[in-house]
Amino acid sequence: PLLIISASGGARMQEGAISLMQLAKTSGKMSKFSKNGGLFISILTNPTMGGASASFSMQGDIIIAEPNALIGFSALRSISEREAVPEGAHTAESHLRNGLIDAIVSRHELQPFLGQILDLLTSSYELRMKERLDTAPRDFSSLEAWRTVQLSRHSNRPSTYELIQRMATVYVEIHGDRSGSDDSAITAGFGLVGGEAVVIVGQVRPSEEAPKSGYISAGGFRKARRAMVLAQKFNLPLITFLDTKGADPSLAAEEDGIAAALTRCTETMLALKVPTLAVVTGEANAESAVSMGVADRVLMLQHSIYGVIAPEDAAKILYRDISQADEVAESLRITASDCYDLEIADEIIQEPDEGAHTDHQEAAYFLRRALVLSLIHISAPTRLGMIS
Repeated sequence: PLLIISASGGARMQEGAISLMQLAKTSGKMSKFSKNGGLFISILTNPTMGGASASFSMQGDIIIAEPNALIGFSALRSISEREAVPEGAHTAESHLRNGLIDAIVSRHELQPFLGQILDLLTSSYELRMKERLDTAPRDFSSLEAWRTVQLSRHSNRPSTYELIQRMATVYVEIHGDRSGSDDSAITAGFGLVGGEAVVIVGQVRPSEEAPKSGYISAGGFRKARRAMVLAQKFNLPLITFLDTKGADPSLAAEEDGIAAALTRCTETMLALKVPTLAVVTGEANAESAVSMGVADRVLMLQHSIYGVIAPEDAAKILYRDISQADEVAESLRITASDCYDLEIADEIIQEPDEGAHTDHQEAAYFLRRALVLSLIHISAPTRLGMIS
C-alpha cells in the first residue's frame, strides 16, 4: 500500500513548466500503480491546493482529510474577486459534503483509522466450511401478500444501517461518487463479516418522517458503482442490501444522467469476478433494486418484497383506484415465497416470529448467519481458514 500526505500549493511558479510536468509524471505513475492493483490512500492536510489537488492528491482509492484543512483547485482569493464565497468553502468539510473525499479524521485518530482500513483491504483471511450443510427450504408462504407489504415497510423495521452495524464487527464507510455528490440513500464501505473482509453497498430507505425522499439519485448509483470497482480491485466479496422506493423520478435527476448511471451500475456488478451477494431486507423496487441485485446469490428476508412496481402505483395504473392495492399485491407475485418459487431468490432468511421489527438483534443474527454460509457457498473451494 502507498500512503501520500499532501501539504502543498501545487506546482512552483518559480520553476515554471518543469514543475508542471512533474505533476503529470506523478499522476501517470499513480495511475499505473493503481491499475496494477496497488492500494493508494491519500491524506489531505492544510493546505492541499492547486496542482496538488488536481493531480495525485485526488487519485486515492481512499481520500482522508484533516479537520478544517484548506482544499481546492483555485485560490480562494481569486474566487472571491469574482463571486461571493460562502463560509466554509474550500474546506475538508465542504469536500465531504459534496462526496469528494471519504472521511475527515483528526491527526491523533489517524493511526488507528488507517490501521483499520489496511487490515480490511489487505486481509488474507477467508472462510471455508468444515462440512457441507444441506437443509430443506422452509415454507414461508403463510401470510397474504398485502400483509407482507405492510411488514416490509413497518416503521420499526431495522434500517440498512442498523443491520450492518449489528451484523458486521467492523464497518468503515466511504463517501461520495467523486463527481460532486454524496447521496445519503446509499451507504458504502468496507466491513468484517464472519471475520472476512467484504465491501458493503446498502440502499438506505428513510422513515416516513425523514426529510429525505429515499429515492436514489444518479450520484447514488455512481457511488455504488465506485464501491463495486473497489471490491474488484482488492478482490473482496461484495454484499448489497436492497431496500428502496426506487430511482429519483425528478427532472433534475434526468439531467444528471440517472439512466446512464443506473445502467452502468448494473453493468459493473454483472461484470464482477469476485463473489457477490444481494439481500432484500425491506421493499426492493424496480430497476434501482436490480442495479445492485444482479448477484451470484440473492437472499430475501422472510417479510421482504421484490417487484417491478409498488402495489399502490400498479393499482392506480390498472384501476385508477389505490384502494385496490391489496388485490394487486397478490397478482404481482412480490413476496419472498413468490420470488423463491420463480427462482429469482435463492434463499429466504427467517425473521423473528412476528417480524424483524419485533427483535432487531435476532433479525441481524439470522441475516449474518445466512450471509456467512452463502459467502462460503459461492466461494472457491481452495479458500483458507474455517468456521465451525
